[in-house]
Amino acid sequence: MNIEDVLEVFKASMVAGEIDNAYNIINRNMKIYHKKNQVSNENFMNLLIKSMKDQITVDDLYNTLKDPKYNVFRFIENYDEYIKSLTEVIRYSLNRYDIDYPDYDSKRCNDL
Repeated sequence: MNIEDVLEVFKASMVAGEIDNAYNIINRNMKIYHKKNQVSNENFMNLLIKSMKDQITVDDLYNTLKDPKYNVFRFIENYDEYIKSLTEVIRYSLNRYDIDYPDYDSKRCNDL
């Protein structure tokens, strides 16, 4: 799968609360990119894992990914808007499911 497809599955899993699935998708593809020597894709995936583990904040993730050197997408025309969308999905899921991977509340946080 190309990185755009991987991230769409990742985002869908995060929003649905399937955090283990989201982590496994990113981790598995990070290893594939490592084997294929696609360093920029591997670094991109590593940043997503760090944000899930609360090693970097979502704002730090956004500021890091704004750098054009992280633009690994061939089919995304507006990179800035895509990164903003990606980080907002991550922020939403981190807050909703109280994620600090591997610890998270698989149910929703007390927002009802």
